[in-house]
Amino acid sequence: YCATVTNTGNGCSASSCTTLTVDTCRPTVAATNNGPITCTNPTRTVSVSATGCGGSYTYSWTGNSSTGASFTTSNAGQYCATVTNTGNGCTASSCTTLTVDTCRPTVAATNNGPITCTNPTRTVSVSATGCGGSYTYSWTGNSSTGASFTTSNAGQYCATVTNTGNGCTASSCTTLTVDTCRPTVAATNNGPITCTNPTRTVSVSATGCGGSYTYSWTGNSSTGASFTTSNAGQYCATVTNTGNGCTASS
Repeated sequence: YCATVTNTGNGCSASSCTTLTVDTCRPTVAATNNGPITCTNPTRTVSVSATGCGGSYTYSWTGNSSTGASFTTSNAGQYCATVTNTGNGCTASSCTTLTVDTCRPTVAATNNGPITCTNPTRTVSVSATGCGGSYTYSWTGNSSTGASFTTSNAGQYCATVTNTGNGCTASSCTTLTVDTCRPTVAATNNGPITCTNPTRTVSVSATGCGGSYTYSWTGNSSTGASFTTSNAGQYCATVTNTGNGCTASS
């Protein structure tokens, strides 16, 4: 812009020029975060970068009271930064959304017990579903790091399942019981064999355990609790608890 000033009394004039410039440079900004929030990393950093214009900047955020270029938070949500060029007051904004992943698997510990004389070892296992990730396993009562193990020891076993994607855990317990009850047995006979009583009965009684029983004999092919015989000798009964396979003899 050039101004010409004229003296009205004599018509003489003089001129001067000035140049008015413009500075509306807005910074280039980008808001980011290092999320998501997880069980392993419950706090995350939200930040904004500002480039261009060659000046210094001030910062303000929606969703947080920070006045810096970055802050840490444990709250998921959208955060928008407004960056002001202190040289000219021009602003630019950028938003970022901090997500959360605290999905815990659904777990269920089970076993195929009880431990019995027929099955002295049993399997303890845990199922894990949900979250769509991979899992690691640890147990109380056993050193296994797998989803299942076999054992001959009764007791409570608790599995802790960790979602490897976010470090979140869930636990479940199962109690493996034992059933090795052996019946109390007593073999008897109503002998002796005589001329009056040439055949006699050999029998066995079985009590306890509350189950049903099977019978086998040495010296006779009977599979019952008693038999008659005309042969003297030793007869031994083996009684098996059908519920657990445990035996006792007399």
